[in-house]
Amino acid sequence: MPILKELHVAATREEALAGARPYLEPKYRAYADWGQDKALAGEESFRVPFERLAADRFILGSVDDVIQQIDDHHRRLGADHFVFRIWWPGMAAHHAYRVVETLGARVIPHFRRHAGEA
Repeated sequence: MPILKELHVAATREEALAGARPYLEPKYRAYADWGQDKALAGEESFRVPFERLAADRFILGSVDDVIQQIDDHHRRLGADHFVFRIWWPGMAAHHAYRVVETLGARVIPHFRRHAGEA
């Protein structure tokens, strides 16, 4: 089962949140303006503080945080394929490239090393 997630990885969780917020916050505010959050379960809304919006919706954090969150999704949901959105409207290309480099150098190798253990 594939999972689509917004993802931002940085040196620390705080840096990842700060790096993603200027792009994801207005993006999801626009989704709310369009009424897209009306399709969510219960009273869930995109019109909440960013930290609450990000919880369990986005994968944000340090390399270790990102690895843990991906592992959690795999265990809880049985996800075996992920599609990550890492470049958002208004973001400079070098920010997205840095995320790609970090994923390739630090996150993906973790999963390659542990693929036989799952």
